Amino acid sequence: MKPFQKLKPCWGLLLGAWLLASCTGVKYLQENECLLYSQSIKGASQVPVEELEAYYRQRPNRKLLFFAFSPYVVAYFEGKKPYERKLAQKQAQLAARQAYYDQILEDTTLTLRKERKITARRDRELGKLRRWIEEGNWLMRVVGEKPVFFDSIQMYRTAQQMQLAIRQRGFFSARVQPTYRIKNQLATVTYHVHEGTPHLINQLSYASKDTALLQLVLKDTLNSLVRPGMRYDEGVFAQERDRITRYLRNNGYFEFTRDFIFFDIDTAVGKPHRLDVRITIETLPPFHKHRQFTIGEVEIITDINVESQQPARDTLTYKGLRIVSFDPERYSPKLLEDRIRLKPFRLISQVDAEETQRALAALDMFKFVNIVQDTAGTTLRPRILVSPLPANELNLEGGLNVAQALPGPFFSIAWRNRNIFRGCEIAEFRARGSLEAQGSAAELQNTYNAQELSLHAAISFPKLIFPISMDKKRALQILSPKTRFTTGYTFIRRPEYDRLNFQSSFNYEWTNLRDKQFTLTPFDLTIVNTPRYQDSFIEYLLELAAGGNTLLRSFSRLLISSFSANFVYSTPNRRNAVYIKLFGESGGTTLNLLSDNFLRTNSTLFGLEYFRFVKFNSEARYYLPLGKEGTLALRANVGIAYPYGKTEDARSSVLPYEKYFFTGGSNSIRAWRPRRLGPGSYTPPFNPQTGLFDLRFEQPGEVLLEMNAELRSKLFGFVHGALFVDAGNVWMLTPDTRPGADFRFYRFMKEIAVGTGLGLRMDFSIVILRFDVGLRVWDPAFPLQQRFVLGREAFRNPTFNVGIGYPF
Repeated sequence: MKPFQKLKPCWGLLLGAWLLASCTGVKYLQENECLLYSQSIKGASQVPVEELEAYYRQRPNRKLLFFAFSPYVVAYFEGKKPYERKLAQKQAQLAARQAYYDQILEDTTLTLRKERKITARRDRELGKLRRWIEEGNWLMRVVGEKPVFFDSIQMYRTAQQMQLAIRQRGFFSARVQPTYRIKNQLATVTYHVHEGTPHLINQLSYASKDTALLQLVLKDTLNSLVRPGMRYDEGVFAQERDRITRYLRNNGYFEFTRDFIFFDIDTAVGKPHRLDVRITIETLPPFHKHRQFTIGEVEIITDINVESQQPARDTLTYKGLRIVSFDPERYSPKLLEDRIRLKPFRLISQVDAEETQRALAALDMFKFVNIVQDTAGTTLRPRILVSPLPANELNLEGGLNVAQALPGPFFSIAWRNRNIFRGCEIAEFRARGSLEAQGSAAELQNTYNAQELSLHAAISFPKLIFPISMDKKRALQILSPKTRFTTGYTFIRRPEYDRLNFQSSFNYEWTNLRDKQFTLTPFDLTIVNTPRYQDSFIEYLLELAAGGNTLLRSFSRLLISSFSANFVYSTPNRRNAVYIKLFGESGGTTLNLLSDNFLRTNSTLFGLEYFRFVKFNSEARYYLPLGKEGTLALRANVGIAYPYGKTEDARSSVLPYEKYFFTGGSNSIRAWRPRRLGPGSYTPPFNPQTGLFDLRFEQPGEVLLEMNAELRSKLFGFVHGALFVDAGNVWMLTPDTRPGADFRFYRFMKEIAVGTGLGLRMDFSIVILRFDVGLRVWDPAFPLQQRFVLGREAFRNPTFNVGIGYPF
């Protein structure tokens, strides 16, 4: 046995080498071929590495979910074997089918309709054959990836481009030296960067023969991106050229372009690694002045592409706005004048034109909004062309709801009326019915279909119905304001109960700039009633109440009133996307106007139990691109809710059930069933029949902490993969009979549940279907010494999740 034991490390190395060769495609290569396996940049301290990576002439083949091997090359070579056997046959087939269709189309007796039909069939069939011949079969084209062979010429060209880019950032003596190493026909390339000493700007000056324009530019130098003392950077110069151009176009210089701006560099300043920069703005001969335009008459045509019995359009003028239409009063002139930022006698502004387009488009009244500028001397006449959307719109939808168990059908019908009062209002009526798969609360492993029917009506006004002047709205940068009134009725039928909800609310919505959204809801009233109960469900509620759960109160006759505010910031179009959401809510605040004695002695109002509480919730997401097809998605979600104002029987020191926090599920901690994690280190009752915890009961909490990290990468075609780690829990602030449910600073870190897993995403463009499997890693329901459960408990009971779209 001893000699065999000495050989074990050798066998391990041989096995590792065989796996590496098999998974990277090396075994398919010729002797003089090698794959580009990896490349890196070293020595860049002041120039971001990710900026230099953009100059790679070659990029290694994709790795599977960021692992060290690429099965895509293997798939390509495996697909190439049958491809080479069938290539001659496919080429002959293409030539034969081409000749066949040419012969048919030579027939002069063909009708135009039949000729078009045959041509479409020919293009479709021959297109598939050409794609097969040029790009390979399905395994090569969809699953596989063409191998990237190491090319030293491309490596040196990459180094030259990197060196030029670094010098353009002020490192005039920079050098980039590439080296490579080939092992087992896999090439590893390293680009060694020597930046050197950067050149700094010594003095900055401006020059132009157009003195009026020059004075305007000098007034805005506080916002300049180029300053004395900063490093020379041609990228910053380009940004400054765009900033000056936009600034001038916002101050009447409608015809000005960035091509008039030049940067003159002088390195002979008598100081080492210093240079002077002069920004020169060229002019147009013979007058050596750029024209500054003033807005003349502003005109809007509100019915482009609309047919009418009238011979000509009428004209209505309101505060300098000329409205041209077959019905000039179809849309409120006051509203149109407010949305159009372009005003007569002002200097033309590019930002005003852009805001006008956004504001009119946000009304949801028009198919498109175009602005045409007519000039006469230095006067500019904007003409706004819009085409109206249909006044009435009926939408029918049907499909499947993907719940935590089985999918169920749904059907909805919605009718929308635009401009109902000629003030760009939108009235909407919606009815929806669904049959959803839900887990029974009264039985452990039972799944059944729940029915839901809802009716909702809403009307929105394109303004803030609030005592605040329009000048103050503009000072607050309130854009695209809306006031929305909503009322609705929902009926839910489950085997255990029937539930009726009536809700009415109104809110204000507005934006200020493109990436910020605000919602203020001064009034939100919900009345809940449960007219029917199942006997076994009553027993279940009483069992929950004995354990400290407040679900029992949620099935009383309830009155829930609140006001709330919501803020959303998002940058979806940038490389590193950020999403931030802040939410605050105060429930039952107006009840504080009642006497203290009444609130102490009464837990109901008009026969309905009322609640007083405060709630805050914040969520942040960050999306970091990785490589060609990868993304690292990060999410943090924290919240706190607190009930206040106890009555003498202390029944009011709870939250409405819908206002509690829950964690676990397909969009939360995916290794736990929905709403079943926590609170804290609470241990659910053990079920001897299944050998698992009894997870019938949802677990509400008043403190929420969730953290998620997910690596996403394209696998092949429309199939994407993901690896994820989730962590979080909920806790209670108010007294609770569930042991370990209370939040304590000294132990909450040890009560954060951790789960991991992997998933698939089917990206069908219009919808993303998601499948995840989660495994528990750290389960706070166990004693402290037994909470690491990966391998012991997790694989016995994995959690499968199905969802639509990404989890976050």
